[in-house]
Parts: sequence; C-alpha cells; structure tokens
Amino acid sequence: MARFALQIGTPNETYNLASTNTATALAAGKIVAADGTPAKSCMITCETNAIRYAFGGSVPTPTAGTGVGHLLEDGDSLELSSVDAIRTIQIISAVAGSHAALKVTVGF
Repeated sequence: MARFALQIGTPNETYNLASTNTATALAAGKIVAADGTPAKSCMITCETNAIRYAFGGSVPTPTAGTGVGHLLEDGDSLELSSVDAIRTIQIISAVAGSHAALKVTVGF
C-alpha cells in the first residue's frame, strides 16, 4: 500500500466522496477557489471498494476485464499535479453496485 502527501500547493479541506455506477467528475466548487484559481494538486484515497478513473474526456466503465480507465484499489492513493488532470478526471465504481468511499484533498 503506497502512501503519498500533497507536494504542490497549500492543502484545502479534505472531503468525502462516494463513487456511483455513473462516471462523475470532481465538483467544480471543490477544485476551483472562490477567486477562480484552479487546484494545483489533488490527492484521492480509496477507503472501501475499488474505482476506475480516466482523464481527458475518456469515460471510465466498470466492466470487469474490459473496463475503460485505471483501477484504484481499496487502500490506494492517487496524487494529481496537473490542473487539466484534476479538471478532467472522472471516476466510477469498478464493480457496479459496489461503491467506494473516497477521501479527496485539493491543494491551491
């Protein structure tokens, strides 16, 4: 199990996010500051069940073996240090109906 820490920007509050059977992006209100500044970094930790994630307009799918997107397993963390990656990431439950509990922290 890898452990990471935000290396870019000042961490903002950590919030809970649950995956669903529909691919979703991070909430704009969480990744853009009140003054319009985009987040410089983002750490996502998967606490229960797995997710798939994809970037740049690709839509992740939960199909086992042929699912689109990268797999983030229970206990894994993902750190993003690209404004575009933070803006375009989409997540979905890796197994339909088995939703993940995620912790998300962004840095500005």
